[in-house]
Amino acid sequence: MTKLYQQLNQSQLSRNNNSNGGLQQMINMVSRSNNPMQLMQTMAQSNPQLQSILNLIQTSQKSPKDLFFEMAQQRGVDPQQILQMLQH
Repeated sequence: MTKLYQQLNQSQLSRNNNSNGGLQQMINMVSRSNNPMQLMQTMAQSNPQLQSILNLIQTSQKSPKDLFFEMAQQRGVDPQQILQMLQH
């Protein structure tokens, strides 16, 4: 759990320094995690926005990908453009 705590603190610092860079770092950290869902749930304990997103995913009965695309479409945002921004 100490390694997880260090990763969360590092992610929090990055988010404060550069919101897009922090987001990219968080995505990278989750994708490299042995248990991404546990990591996301731990991060959500200190981030109400993330907790709200996780609750929405759980109650929607849709995959996170499908929910992301649906919500982007509802807001008039091109989901592919967002994904491209995160890849850089």
